[in-house]
Amino acid sequence: MSQIQDALENILRAQCPQLLSQIILISAETTNEGIHITIDVAQVDPSQRGTIHQTLIEVLTPEFLEQKIILQFVSHAKAEQSPPQPQTQNPGVPSPEAIPGVKKVIAVASGKGGVGKSAVSALLAVAFAKLGYKTGLIDADIYGPSQSQIFGVTSKPVADSENNKIIPIEAGPISLMSFSFFIEPMDPVIWRGPMIMKVLQQFFFEVDWQGKDILIIDLPPGTGDAQLSMAQYIQLNGGVIVTTPQTISVIDAVKGTAMFQKFNIPVLGVVENMSHFECPTCQTHHHLFQSGGAEEVAELAQADILARLPLYPNLCGLLDTGKVSEASAIPQVHKAFETLALSVAQKIDLTSTSENEKTMSKTPPPKKQKNASWWQKIFQK
Repeated sequence: MSQIQDALENILRAQCPQLLSQIILISAETTNEGIHITIDVAQVDPSQRGTIHQTLIEVLTPEFLEQKIILQFVSHAKAEQSPPQPQTQNPGVPSPEAIPGVKKVIAVASGKGGVGKSAVSALLAVAFAKLGYKTGLIDADIYGPSQSQIFGVTSKPVADSENNKIIPIEAGPISLMSFSFFIEPMDPVIWRGPMIMKVLQQFFFEVDWQGKDILIIDLPPGTGDAQLSMAQYIQLNGGVIVTTPQTISVIDAVKGTAMFQKFNIPVLGVVENMSHFECPTCQTHHHLFQSGGAEEVAELAQADILARLPLYPNLCGLLDTGKVSEASAIPQVHKAFETLALSVAQKIDLTSTSENEKTMSKTPPPKKQKNASWWQKIFQK
C-alpha cells in the first residue's frame, strides 16, 4: 500500500468509518493533474453512489488543499487488485490492541480545559511510582503539551536502532513521552486530525513501554481526535474523569464520561479538583467554585468519587517550574494522591511487578542509539 493510500484510509477511518466499510480503496496516486483515487463500489447501491462521491470530495478536499481530487468508481474489481479483507464485527474500524509490555492502561480526561487534569495526571503518576509500580506517562495533548514543563525535562528522546523503538525520557521514576520533546516551546502545531492520530499511534506502539505496571494517558480537553484514536487503537482498563465543582466544568465532564461509555471503557471514578480552599488560619473550608459538581458527574456516570482535592498553596508554582517531586512531597498532596492511586489500583486489579518479573522484563540499554528522527517517522507512515 502506498503512503498516499495509507493516508487516505486513515482520513476515512477517522471521519467516516461507516463509509469506509462499504467501499474498497483500490489505488491512489499523485499525478500532475491531482490525486487519482480508484474505488470499488460493488457493494454500494447505484442510487447512493452519487452521494458517496460528493461525501468523499467534501471530506478529502480540505485535507489536500493544493491538489485536485479525481475519483474513479469501478464495480466488481478483480480479486488480485484488492484482496478480500477478513470481516470484523465493525468493518472499517480498527480493533483495540494491548500495548506491548504494559500491564494496565488508564486515561485521565476532563472534557473541559483548565481544570488541572495534567497536574492530576502527573501527580498520580508520581504516586504510583512511589508505591513501587513501574509507571509510564503519555502526554496525548499534541496541540498543547505540558508534561515536559511539569516534570522539568528538556531532553530529546533517542531511538533504539536494534529494536526500532523510541526510548521514553526518564523523568525521575516516570517514563515520559510528550510531543513537546520534538518542537520548540512556542511553536504551534497546526495539524489536521489524521496526523494527530498517527502521532498517537506511534506514542502507543512505537515507544518502548516494556515492563511497565501502569501507563497513564493524559488526554487533551474535549472528545476529539486524540480520544477517538485512543479508544479505537488501544485496550484501556478504565478512565478517570477530572472536574472542578462549577456547572460549566461539570457539563463537559459528563461528555467525557459519555465518551468512555460509548466505547465500553469503564469509568473508574471522578476526581473533583480545586474542590475547596482550607484557610490556614481558621481551618474553615471555603468553596470558591461552588460545590456538588463531583456528585453530579458521579451520579450520571454511575461511578465513585475517587477524591476531592483542595487548592494547595504553592502547588501551581512548583508544577509550573518543573518541581513535581517537591510538589508531590507536600504532606497533604502526598497523602491525597497516594489514596487516589491505591483506589485506582484496586479498581483495575493492579499488582506490582515481582522481583522475578523485574529481572526478566528489564530492558538492557541499547547498544546503538541515535537522535530520533521523529518527523521522518511521522511522514513515512
